[in-house]
Amino acid sequence: MLMYLGAICLTNALFVSLLHSVAERIQFSVGDISLHPMNLLFVLLFMDSVPLYFFVRERELARLQYQFTLKQWKPVVVVFLFFIIASSTMLIPALSLRGNSENSLLILDKGEFNWDKPRFGQYGLRAAGMFGMLPAYLETMGYELKKDSLLTGDNLEGVKVVIVINLNSVVAEQEKERIKQFVYDGGSLLVLGDHTDMMGVMGPLNTLIDFVNIRYKFDSAHYLKRDWRDSFEQFPHAIFTGITDETDVGISVGASLEFSPLHAKPVLAAKYGFSDAGDYMNTQNAYLGDRRYNQGELLGDLILVAEAPYGKGKVLVFGDTSSFQNGSLAYTYTFVQNVLRYLSRTEDNFFDVFFRTGFFLSFLLGIFSCFLVVKIQYNPAIVLWVSLLVLSTSVVIHTMADYEMEIVGQPSPIAYIDASHLNRFTAYGDDGIWALTYHLMRNNYLPVVSRTFSSELMEKSAVAIFISPAKALQASELETIDKYIRSGGVVIWSVGYEEKESSKEILTKYGFDIDNVPLGPIPRTETNAGIRFKKAWPVMFQGSEPIDTICTGWSYPVIAATSLEKGKFVLVADAHFFLAENLEANHTFSKSNDLFLSVIQHTQRPGNLVEQQ
Repeated sequence: MLMYLGAICLTNALFVSLLHSVAERIQFSVGDISLHPMNLLFVLLFMDSVPLYFFVRERELARLQYQFTLKQWKPVVVVFLFFIIASSTMLIPALSLRGNSENSLLILDKGEFNWDKPRFGQYGLRAAGMFGMLPAYLETMGYELKKDSLLTGDNLEGVKVVIVINLNSVVAEQEKERIKQFVYDGGSLLVLGDHTDMMGVMGPLNTLIDFVNIRYKFDSAHYLKRDWRDSFEQFPHAIFTGITDETDVGISVGASLEFSPLHAKPVLAAKYGFSDAGDYMNTQNAYLGDRRYNQGELLGDLILVAEAPYGKGKVLVFGDTSSFQNGSLAYTYTFVQNVLRYLSRTEDNFFDVFFRTGFFLSFLLGIFSCFLVVKIQYNPAIVLWVSLLVLSTSVVIHTMADYEMEIVGQPSPIAYIDASHLNRFTAYGDDGIWALTYHLMRNNYLPVVSRTFSSELMEKSAVAIFISPAKALQASELETIDKYIRSGGVVIWSVGYEEKESSKEILTKYGFDIDNVPLGPIPRTETNAGIRFKKAWPVMFQGSEPIDTICTGWSYPVIAATSLEKGKFVLVADAHFFLAENLEANHTFSKSNDLFLSVIQHTQRPGNLVEQQ
């Protein structure tokens, strides 16, 4: 009995571990965004039937003479082959998303937004500008971007995706018909809007997309807690490939959406949130309501992103613009790229359609074979078990596929920020790295925060920044970093004595250590060029390579660097150095810290840079 109970637990654990990935990959292959993971509960029924079958067979059918023969395994082989075909065809359409797309985008340059970037002289969390960095990120992803204030036949030639942001005036009927025809013929429309009819955008946006029956509501979709952590329900969709954290989606407080289920489908919902009704009397604060839940307001299941097909094309609507704004792009670049890959994909490719159809037919034929060619006495449970095992294995292999930012062009250098080693920072707040990303943008860098260690992305970056990792690097990762430095890259490592255990190997490798002498914030008069610290420690040297002292405090070296062939390794002995509390929290700003960041722009030895400042 215990053995069968254990088998039931094992099949349930296997089902749970594969639940979301199976649903996502099937949806990704067949293109049906309505497919929800819980719709696969029938799979759990089949999986649990396997140990149940043997349990019943052992007790109820023990008296029957039963003996396996080679003939009985023929149906198993047949079904096994069917599922091999199904699994193979399942992978190909998903992989085609990487290359089978058109790269021309048009942004309707008419609406309530700006192209400002973070710049010197403006500091604080709200000083990022809006969409000024988006073109540089898009060009780095390989997209050709056009801007125009009109939607005409000429400027739509060769364009695959039209992006509309916070449209605040109704487009002419001729333009609306042109965009409808554009989508009907196979183009894609990406619509980004905001909450509570802010600046009069709700009416024009609703008028533009009324042909797909999606509408912005006069509300703000508000989280119940401090943020959206653990609140999203991501319906299986290609745009969430590789997305593991709410911060990487970037949705903030925007409008919720309503739509006709006959015409559109949800893509992203808020399970835990509420629809805060707008207030037209609140003219000083963008018509926001009281931002508290009141009786009568919708609680839970708010639609934040919706999609509708139209002809050969599709319309994707966001109730918030934050994912595409400067302040989020360091985290959301993968999500943004997924969205544009999905929208720019050529849907009428013959092989794509062929393999989608082949997957469906093979899958159905394989299941049908279980019951058609296998008689009951030939143990169909084994056949089903083998079939599901093959399918599950193919899905697991597919989930291991590498989805990350594809660097095609590099109009601006990339700054790689590691977040894959339990690094002790958040996105926003005093312990966040938003100030660091703003500083990098001011210095013309494109910061990208990577939750998985990516040697490919690092190799294409001008600088790699590691902040207080709590998880030690693997030998292969250390080798990648060393190769990166020697080929011309710059690694900046920020860590204090209390956190140095996980960084010991790389510090030793380059001849560094950190002493147990707390120096604290260090008075600015004690530093080279007045660089600000939060919690500094002395750097010790123990290798044979020449070391440059960049900055001292209380006569101790606190920032030092070593050059290796074409690149360099810079150690900052303060785990808080790059966090907002040390850079520009509470609207303060350290000019000297920002000047220090420019060390990554120079090929000269780092010590000389600060001396010149």
